[in-house]
Amino acid sequence: MICIDNIKDVLIDLSGNTEGWHSDFTSNLQNKLTHDLASLQIELKLLKDAYQRNDLVTVQYALMKIKPKLLNVADFFLFLANDIEKFILIKRGELPEIPEGYDIPESYNYIVPQPY
Repeated sequence: MICIDNIKDVLIDLSGNTEGWHSDFTSNLQNKLTHDLASLQIELKLLKDAYQRNDLVTVQYALMKIKPKLLNVADFFLFLANDIEKFILIKRGELPEIPEGYDIPESYNYIVPQPY
């Protein structure tokens, strides 16, 4: 699982506060994401089981339960993306410019993620 709390830790440390963010930085983001994904997984299993039994009433019920679970996960990431954008705007002028052609130093052992 990804260490999503890294975003919270860095933003709070560099900004010095936990107020005014879209995300709830007073909570454990990793636990919230894990809970939301586990909840979604339960509904997805119900959908699959109902479909395999040709139980279209339960399929419809499961789909109706899945939609808000998906929106919770989407909002989780949307709020974090908005917080990153807000942070960059607030700190504009305080953070150094990224030089043209910048490469991550080899000492990070950074592997560029490949497209799916």
